Amino acid sequence: MDDASRLNLTTAAVLATGPATAYTTQVKNEQPDGSFVEATVPDPQAWRAAVHTNAIDIYLMAEADGLVGKALRGIVPQDKVTKRFAGTVVGVRKEPSSTRGIVTIYTGTDRENKDAISKQPLPAGCEQVRTERTDDAIGRAVARRMTTLLGHRVLLFIEMEAMSGNANGHSVRVVRHAESLGVDAKAAERGLGLL
Repeated sequence: MDDASRLNLTTAAVLATGPATAYTTQVKNEQPDGSFVEATVPDPQAWRAAVHTNAIDIYLMAEADGLVGKALRGIVPQDKVTKRFAGTVVGVRKEPSSTRGIVTIYTGTDRENKDAISKQPLPAGCEQVRTERTDDAIGRAVARRMTTLLGHRVLLFIEMEAMSGNANGHSVRVVRHAESLGVDAKAAERGLGLL
């Protein structure tokens, strides 16, 4: 790690920890008469320990497979791994076998696509993407966000993820982020109801 990165990490850890004055401890001071008086005093060791822990947490989050690294990997364009495209969210359901949210979006595609759960053809112009597993807090948050965007035109940030246990090399599109572009007023004109 270079000096600039180390300084940035230290600054982030200190900011996450808060002021050293917030870290105190109670001490008992014996008085000349043999009595004890309790006092609150600064605890710089506790503050340093908190900075240490926060620095490690921040570094691990920023690693390629860490919480932040994985999130950024899903939205920063990379060779055929990430994609961005727009569509209207018309349905969100939980896939029982994986607990992933299955998001149906109207993009106007000419391809015929099948529903990930029922395997029946999707309405014309529709395709599907997945969230992370909803038994994971991040997957659950993305699925909830997609539900709040029903009927909205969105810009989707998708990461292509290899399907586990699939020897054919098939990938699925996993939503990493969605930005609302507003309610799709033309959805009703096209006869597009919410699924």
